[in-house]
Amino acid sequence: MVFQEAKEIKRLSDIQDGDVVCLAPAGNSSEKMHHLISGRRPDVTTLYYLDSYKNGMRSGLEVLSIDDSNIDRTAHVIVSIEREGYRKRIVSNLFQSGFKKVSYIKSGVILEECEIGREEKSVLYFIYDLEKNALNFEFVNSLCHAELERVKRGLDLINVVIVPRCEESVFDLSRAAVGGGVESDNRWFMDNVIVPSVSLLPTSNSFTVLGRREEYRDLCCEKNINTFPLNYSISDPEELTSHVYLYDESMEMSKYALPLIATDASKSFVKKWLINNNLYKNKVVAITLRECGYQKERNSDLKVWKEFADYIYKQGFYPVFVRDTYNSFSIDDLEGYVVFHEVSWNIYLRIAFYEVVFLNMMASTGPHVFCTHNRRVKYVLFNPLSTDGYSSSEEYGELGGIPVGRQYSAKTNFQLAVWGKDRSADLIVEEFLKMKKIIDESC
Repeated sequence: MVFQEAKEIKRLSDIQDGDVVCLAPAGNSSEKMHHLISGRRPDVTTLYYLDSYKNGMRSGLEVLSIDDSNIDRTAHVIVSIEREGYRKRIVSNLFQSGFKKVSYIKSGVILEECEIGREEKSVLYFIYDLEKNALNFEFVNSLCHAELERVKRGLDLINVVIVPRCEESVFDLSRAAVGGGVESDNRWFMDNVIVPSVSLLPTSNSFTVLGRREEYRDLCCEKNINTFPLNYSISDPEELTSHVYLYDESMEMSKYALPLIATDASKSFVKKWLINNNLYKNKVVAITLRECGYQKERNSDLKVWKEFADYIYKQGFYPVFVRDTYNSFSIDDLEGYVVFHEVSWNIYLRIAFYEVVFLNMMASTGPHVFCTHNRRVKYVLFNPLSTDGYSSSEEYGELGGIPVGRQYSAKTNFQLAVWGKDRSADLIVEEFLKMKKIIDESC
């Protein structure tokens, strides 16, 4: 076969000293090869790209046709493309076109690039044990806590490991313990909240959900690894109180304390949605509601929030409601108001929306963690405080480690938590105007 006449390049040292090369085809792989050669082999000259279909310029090099009669057929052509079938065909075409020296990249990994100057990354294993920790948005608090611990220990990356609860345990902090209906679906919450949340942390490296507790021993126990919690034991797991830590201790590491960030792609999608709905992002105020089927005394008063929305609309702002995920498509009284339904179902879009808009006015509900742990978000967070039920009482907050009036110690000037003001449109407006003034004066 003609293909067998070509030589495989496994190392940059396989290219002769002072060689003059062309790269084919004019694609991403060849472009990366060009950058490798330029950076690691400055003695080698890359003339141009060769391609049967493309022309013009690419990364500073001209793209020429393989059939161009003016090309020096004695030049060394290196073929770099992922698909073996295409690679064989291109090599064959080059020989048929009269090229004398053709090489190819097969594995895509140039060994020197893996072996020279690369230090192994150090990793913190963040173990979230569902025997003692809830399958809810508290996971995000603990993820951000783990990030601070990574920085303290001088490690590079975080590997997240979810350990399932013991099936025989009398403890149950899963979604099933919440109540009936869709809110009790563990698999849905894991796949649509926990898993995507990890990728919002730039230093996250891998994510593993164990099927059985015993699998942890095979994964980690025989390795000398760094874990959070420190000295984690599968036989005696620790309850994390990350939300308390982040309130009390995060100021000392404020530079790293709000680590979540939306992706550029997600923000692009959100901006397109705003444009398609004739909404100017610097005038959009997001209103995030709590509409849960449990602890209903903490739920948002829709009538009050509609009054607030009407007020800011008259002031030239565009209120956009974000419904509770499990209530997003319910028939309700929000006809005539803008609702961004997709945000309720997609974590990536949600955090991007929170970043992009002028201000977030939100009830204290699980997804608020995507605001409170993101320094790019401006928000006023309304915590319930009433005698309507225990979960909205002052005692409830104190037992949970967050007394009334407490703020995240690492919050920015554009982030504020308030208590007991979510039952009055006038009080919500008052807090909105205060934050608006702070934002305006910063411009």
